[in-house]
Amino acid sequence: MRRRVGEAMGVAVCLAVVLAGCADSGDSGEAGKAQAGKGEHAGSTSYQISDRVMSLDLEGGGGDVTLTAGTGPITVTERMEYLGRIPVTSHSVVNGTLRLTTDRCSAVGVCKVSYTITAPAAVAANLVSKGGAISVSGMSGAVAVKADGGRVILDRISAPTVTVNTGGGPADVTMSAMPRSVSVRTRGGELTMALPGGPYAVTAKSAGGRKEIGVTTAATGAKVDVSTAGGKTTIKQA
Repeated sequence: MRRRVGEAMGVAVCLAVVLAGCADSGDSGEAGKAQAGKGEHAGSTSYQISDRVMSLDLEGGGGDVTLTAGTGPITVTERMEYLGRIPVTSHSVVNGTLRLTTDRCSAVGVCKVSYTITAPAAVAANLVSKGGAISVSGMSGAVAVKADGGRVILDRISAPTVTVNTGGGPADVTMSAMPRSVSVRTRGGELTMALPGGPYAVTAKSAGGRKEIGVTTAATGAKVDVSTAGGKTTIKQA
């Protein structure tokens, strides 16, 4: 299954979603004129995924990403902000993996698509945002996130493995079950982590920030490997 939103569907997008000033549609309404006067366009669209999905792979173009555990089919809302050409988004399911992508953003000005997703807790998630924040809540499948600049918040996570990389924003990780391994890298932002149970085999490196380790540690414990490039590191008992 594959869907795309682009130039050929400009009019349909403007009619089907709340979209003001769509550059590809030639919208001449009052809302379109008002938004076009700012030189910026915005809108949103929502859909459900009926296919069986075991993992989610998202590559965003700069907007925020919010993933929340829920029941029933996966639901996705895309919110666009752009100057010039409308960005292209696509979604497809192949071999149980739902892939969401953003493409064709202008090299200058505003161009981003934010995603709000609800999915069954057991779905594994691999999320990338090229500038926006990432928030994940209640998931039990493996979680891997990369934010090139935005904040990362993982809340009530019971996944066996967690991997976080931020390009400057802070990271806040709260586990609701003891993981097998957690790896977090921040290039400047602070790191705060809350872990249940223990013990943990903690490796914590910081290029200038303070470190506070408040969990029971042991060489044979679950692996926690964290590194910050200047921000404070806090690992506490959940």
